[in-house]
Amino acid sequence: MTVQRARLRALAAAVLLVALAPTARASAQDAPAIQVLLAPSHVQAGAQPIQVAIVIENTPPLRGFEVVLEYDPEALAITGAAAGDLLAASGSTLGHQAGQPGELRLFAAVATDDAALRPQGSGALAQVTLGALAAEGRWEIKIRDIELLTAEDADGLTAADAAALSGATVEVVTPPDEAERTALVASAEAFAAQAVAPPGASASLERAFAGLRDRLGDQASAAGPLLAWAGALAAGALLALVGWWLGREARDVGSLSR
Repeated sequence: MTVQRARLRALAAAVLLVALAPTARASAQDAPAIQVLLAPSHVQAGAQPIQVAIVIENTPPLRGFEVVLEYDPEALAITGAAAGDLLAASGSTLGHQAGQPGELRLFAAVATDDAALRPQGSGALAQVTLGALAAEGRWEIKIRDIELLTAEDADGLTAADAAALSGATVEVVTPPDEAERTALVASAEAFAAQAVAPPGASASLERAFAGLRDRLGDQASAAGPLLAWAGALAAGALLALVGWWLGREARDVGSLSR
């Protein structure tokens, strides 16, 4: 009977491991912490345009993202944005929307089903081109908000889930003249007017990203029940095996007693 109890405990432990596997996977996804920052953190502006990258660290594979930048529109003007190396590898298009003055939304839907090509790890999601309108001073560009749509999390990750959001300081060292300022304002207005969404999105950028979020959430939530059923079936199979083994042992013991 001692051997029988030992075998029963081993099988019960196997069932418990199957039941706890999803929890173990979720815990593994919590680390390391995600960080989003602007690089370089301090940049000097003059007559020539400057560039600042939106860098993410320790991200899980992404299906999409949105980053909201905030700045002083009286001092700085954003004239362009392009996909960073982390996003460009997937062949995805970066969308942008100029909201209220001093606000820029950048977003993308990752254009691949190959998990290996999705943005993950650390690198630049996007790169922003800007110039100085102010005659002098230091001005901040802030990451006001983020949303990351991952393959593992149907609800997505937000700024509250990031360990840190770090902006950048722009120091004006060479004030622009009136002609340069006028040209910069025109370029910024043209960039804002050319707001585009990733391929396949609707004309309204806000609805486009909301639709993307819903579609990706549906895909992730659809996969969740499948995983749950698979785990339940595996646990059921192990429990059936335990029942069969105990029944066999009981028959064997009964035969011996007779």
